[in-house]
Amino acid sequence: MIAKALTKVEELIELLEPLMDQAKQIDAFTLGKYKREAKQNLHAYPWAGYIALGMIGVLEWDEGAIDDSYRNAIALRNNAESHAMYATSLQLIGKYEEAFIEAKIASDLVPENLTLLEDSIKYALFSGQLRIASELAEQYQLRSPAKPLKHRETIMNAVSIFDASEFSHKIVSHSNRVAFKFLRDKRVPYVKTRVETDSQDQYVMFYIDVDLDDDQVEALDEELGQVLFDEVPEFNPNKYWVGLANKIVKS
Repeated sequence: MIAKALTKVEELIELLEPLMDQAKQIDAFTLGKYKREAKQNLHAYPWAGYIALGMIGVLEWDEGAIDDSYRNAIALRNNAESHAMYATSLQLIGKYEEAFIEAKIASDLVPENLTLLEDSIKYALFSGQLRIASELAEQYQLRSPAKPLKHRETIMNAVSIFDASEFSHKIVSHSNRVAFKFLRDKRVPYVKTRVETDSQDQYVMFYIDVDLDDDQVEALDEELGQVLFDEVPEFNPNKYWVGLANKIVKS
């Protein structure tokens, strides 16, 4: 079989893909060149052009460009691929609630695709929507009883801890929303998000790994603590020994 030649914009997407998880280490000149190429070829390859512009929006920290580009792409191809790529870009800038919505749409469009369902569960967990994550985890278990879900135990433990505590589940999504906005406002990319639970000590810890020097990480974590205290009414260190904590740590 003769391989199909890639269009210019498809080649551009291939160039952009490995850059998306590289802490946005791309120079402005190169990024500007890629953006011009995407726009110049938009008339010929509109769907791929909008996808490329959405990816560039991630690298530019331009939330409006991300939303506009992917919505235009979805208007052209309202399929699982478009929504899944939108979800990926949203989670790269820490917009996990919005990423979950798009990932769930993608999963619903192709229900037999367990990877899409797993992505929607992961985004629900990392956005702090624990009940939704647990409901979807049960669906995953029914669809694939022989293949355990990676985060299932963590999700179920977190739900149990919050059900037994005085805190509303809403505090989780509120805290995570504030934490990731804090990083976006500073244009600090994160490497990954981790969740740990301890049923005995009754805590749920959301770790946000960043690739910075120890002093920078410590300063960010201290500042985030103050932001959470100011913006999340339930955050009270005098009684916060049970429930939730967000912490920025070194990757």
